[in-house]
Amino acid sequence: MLASICVCAVIPPGFYMKAPGMIAPCPVGEWKDGTGPAGNCTKCAFGVTTAFEASKTAAECSLLLPGWYAAARQASGEVTATAACPQNFYCPGGAPTSVFTPSDPNAFPAEATIQRCPSGTWTQERGAVTVEQCCKYAAELLPVRCQWLAGVCALLHMIFTCGSGH
Repeated sequence: MLASICVCAVIPPGFYMKAPGMIAPCPVGEWKDGTGPAGNCTKCAFGVTTAFEASKTAAECSLLLPGWYAAARQASGEVTATAACPQNFYCPGGAPTSVFTPSDPNAFPAEATIQRCPSGTWTQERGAVTVEQCCKYAAELLPVRCQWLAGVCALLHMIFTCGSGH
């Protein structure tokens, strides 16, 4: 008589089976709830990550990557939709405290994850991550776009610089 031996491993939340007999924590930016031998970790929404590896719930997908803002968020804190940081703002990333609605850019929340460029400055495009990407401009030339050369904006024979000189 042949006997079958089944070794079943219980995989705790936040872990997955990397290889037979070997479990590993879900990497940063992924999570897995429940226990059991099957299943891979689930990736957070695009533009969002977790603070640590071995995350156990979707609610831990609550940190925005630099250049992104929260377009939708659950009561649990989970960010379920993101968008690139709007032009004339910069988004350093982190934990959002609310959702930003770009249809009313004057009503943006005062939070660390989205900041308006300082007065008299603007960004070349969407997705800026630091205030250094906000550039000086001459008010009479707006909304004319510039040509970017080696990190500076060259427009009508004038140079607008980005960075600490804003």
